[in-house]
Amino acid sequence: MWGGDVSVGSFVVKYALKTKQKIRLEYDSGHMIIDGNTPYKITAPTQIAQRTDQYIKKGEPYQLYDYKWEPRVVEPDGYTEEGMIKLHEVMLKVFGKKTEQLKI
Repeated sequence: MWGGDVSVGSFVVKYALKTKQKIRLEYDSGHMIIDGNTPYKITAPTQIAQRTDQYIKKGEPYQLYDYKWEPRVVEPDGYTEEGMIKLHEVMLKVFGKKTEQLKI
């Protein structure tokens, strides 16, 4: 992430287009999804891959595609401590001090 942009290697984007997948980018507490229609700019010079991985071979050229970071806020998984305390307070008000297991 730099200057409000997030960079993705062209080889990753091309692989996603070839396999008809979208790319999910995560940073801090947000995420965004990009695809072949997401606008990007190229600001860095062409790079050379330093190692081989799933998407590119060592020595192949690639570019960095810069996407404007426009995240969606990710809700935390599960309950937070603050949420559990509030839930406990509500349950005490509803059920009184002696709570029972609900029978479903």
